[in-house]
Amino acid sequence: MNDMLDAEQEQMQEEELKAEEPERQQMSKYEAFTNKVRGVKIADDVAAFITTVVSATRRHPAIRFGASPRGTLGLARMARALSFLRGCDYVDPAVVRELAAPVLTHRIILKAQSGESADANAVIAELLAQQRTPR
Repeated sequence: MNDMLDAEQEQMQEEELKAEEPERQQMSKYEAFTNKVRGVKIADDVAAFITTVVSATRRHPAIRFGASPRGTLGLARMARALSFLRGCDYVDPAVVRELAAPVLTHRIILKAQSGESADANAVIAELLAQQRTPR
């Protein structure tokens, strides 16, 4: 009887391992994709541009709380990912400009303006207009 239970238990464990295999393969594909995205280069001038844009959110008069350094990382990561998806092995400053509002608008808190409706997208667009684009 014990041998039969042991065999059943062994069979059950083998089934669990088989079920985990596709998950491991998926994880392997995900890791490979992630590594390729991390391989997208950000030139020093583009990295400085990203940092300047994000740090400008901390000084703008319409913004109560600007984006934290995590905003810088988020913008860089998204720029790498979009560049990779578009087939580039580097981040173009135009991609940073394109992604600045979608990445940063939820990371800032605007000051309450009496009678004016503040728009985070407009504030980010204003910040971008004040920045010199590299290259």
